[in-house]
Amino acid sequence: MAMATVRVTAPIAVTGEVVGVAFVQGMAEVDPADYRRALAYFRRHGGYQVEPATASVGFADEPPAPSAVKAEWVGYAVRVHDAGPDEAEAMTKTDLIDRYGPKPE
Repeated sequence: MAMATVRVTAPIAVTGEVVGVAFVQGMAEVDPADYRRALAYFRRHGGYQVEPATASVGFADEPPAPSAVKAEWVGYAVRVHDAGPDEAEAMTKTDLIDRYGPKPE
């Protein structure tokens, strides 16, 4: 049986490695059995959110849910729509949803 993964949201939309965990636009998904110490670090240090992952971290071509955090929308805009990272970061979440979210039919 596969282990459930945990989603970590950084306090800023960092792309890079923090205590051995690779973040993309402030989001990471890890197996808690492999990253116990890193998860303990994130829980101890303010600003990080650690929660069960309900879907893979933004690697799908589908837009995030409207309730998703802004960092997921930024990652989606950069990855799927080739938006510039700085441009996407400068937009509000509402602007990202309006520009890159699903269009009403």
